[in-house]
This record gives sequence, C-alpha cells and structure tokens, in this order.
Amino acid sequence: MRQIFLTLILFISLSSVPAQDREIFKVVEKMPLFPGCDIGDNQENQKCTKQKLNQYIFDNLIYPDSALMMGIEGKVVVQFVITNEGAIVEIKVLKDIGYGCGEEVKKLISAMNDWHEKWTPGKQRERPVNALYTLPVEFKLDDMIFEDAQNKPFIAECALLLDTKEKDD
Repeated sequence: MRQIFLTLILFISLSSVPAQDREIFKVVEKMPLFPGCDIGDNQENQKCTKQKLNQYIFDNLIYPDSALMMGIEGKVVVQFVITNEGAIVEIKVLKDIGYGCGEEVKKLISAMNDWHEKWTPGKQRERPVNALYTLPVEFKLDDMIFEDAQNKPFIAECALLLDTKEKDD
C-alpha cells in the first residue's frame, strides 16, 4: 500500500510539470549561451560562448596528479543539459581517458551551478527549453615543461627525488 501511495505521488508530481518543460532538445534554434554572452546576433553570441567557456576551462581545469604522473593526454567528452532556467544538470562523461580526468571535467562543469549568473537557456520557437550540450575537453601536457633533456617526464623524476629524500631521513 505504501509503495502504491509513493508511486501515485511521484506520478502526480511528474504529471504536473508540462511535457515541454521536461523534454530535452538535441537541436534548438538558439543554443544556450554562457553567462554574459547574450550580446548581439546569434553568431556573435555563439562565438562569445565558445571563447568564454574555453577560457573558463583553461583557467580552472586542474590536471589530475595521477594523469600527470602517467603522462596521460587525450580528449574527455562530457554531455550535460542546460535547463530552461539556465541550470546545468545530468552531467555525463561520454568519453574518458581515465586517471581522474573525466571526473575533473564533470566537477568543473558542475561548479558553474554555483555562479550567481546562470546560462541563458536555449530557445525553440522563442521559448526557453532544456538543451543538450556536448563538450570535448583536451588534456595535453606541455612537452617543454614536463620533459627534461633526456625526454624523461619531469614529474616522474621529481617523485623519485622525493622518494630518495624520504629514504635518507
């Protein structure tokens, strides 16, 4: 009896939300915009969104230590929904290179929900809608920084030096 009651409550709460508010669009007439990018025509807005999102990722992405130690490079692809209210939900890693890289991107995307200013939702027929957003994030080590003269990873060499110092103590 209790399960039937809970199911009924869930059904009633879901049915009270209009279908268009729950629908997730893969293609929309106007794509969601990064906060502060609703500045001009659609093409300018999309260029601004791409630039600001790339800058946010560049400024805030932390290369996981285990990926650095192993010299891991590659592309992580995440997908998320920008709701009709500008929130980011349903963050999924579609392609991961491991060593914590996918989780780091997921955490970075989720952190945008803490901002005061939200994304401008995508629009279909001039109405805000839930829109699917796919984002590739490239993890690339700078060879100049992370390799020494003998092409050995600098991070691995540092770890060996730390291990040696600890053994001497």
